[in-house]
Amino acid sequence: MYVKRLETVTPIRPYLACCVLRNLDLTGENFKKFINIQTKLHASSLCANRTIAAIGTHEIKSFQPPLKYLALPPDELHITALHKKKPVSAKELIDALVRDADLARKRTKRNTLNPLHR
Repeated sequence: MYVKRLETVTPIRPYLACCVLRNLDLTGENFKKFINIQTKLHASSLCANRTIAAIGTHEIKSFQPPLKYLALPPDELHITALHKKKPVSAKELIDALVRDADLARKRTKRNTLNPLHR
């Protein structure tokens, strides 16, 4: 599998590493452990709450080559979130995440956002 990196993304995320893992059992407890490790890595100094690096796990069958790694303005980038059927713009997704984070903060009466919601 080949991923083409477009120059528009270089100033934002200059590096990309990809791998394809086959015959990996990510069912039940294994998946929970994997997500737990991924979450800890995101919160660590290695990823700095996903500002330096982020780890994405995807089902390769859902990809259609050729793959492109690019940057688009938030209104032009459309994303179909996990377990959702309809794509939304990145701006709509970020707005919804900010609303959700604010509601979560109000429910727990905290003054600051959880690092996962930043």
